[in-house]
Amino acid sequence: MTITENFIDILNDYVSRNDLSYHKFIEQLGVSGNNIYSILQNRTDPSMRTLVAAADVLRCSLDYLLGIGDSPEYLPSSETGATFAERFETRRRELGLKKNDIARRLNTGTSAVSKWLRGKLPRPETAAKLCDVLQCTADYLFARSDRR
Repeated sequence: MTITENFIDILNDYVSRNDLSYHKFIEQLGVSGNNIYSILQNRTDPSMRTLVAAADVLRCSLDYLLGIGDSPEYLPSSETGATFAERFETRRRELGLKKNDIARRLNTGTSAVSKWLRGKLPRPETAAKLCDVLQCTADYLFARSDRR
């Protein structure tokens, strides 16, 4: 199952269980309705910003939305103000990884890694692989949880 298909299933279940309209969910999410409808029709993939916002609204694990975790539960971060770029840099240094090590493992260029270190978010598929390389959860990497 792709990340998009997983996201659609989880979203449909949430809307159904909570007797919500998609319009109400989109209001809570704070993203373009056209974007969400395109995702629901499997015409486009969600961005990491959309997935992080959805995880916050759904109160579920980002790992669960990415399909790399089985449990929707997560422990919210006690650290306020942390960013993806800071967490990425911290894990990179802790593991002694150079930019080219990460690029090689992800089969991408070092320029992409540099952009991530400056705060640009990777695509969801890449983020899932990056969590594996950095040996941490997506919730930790995207500063939603302190649990690695």
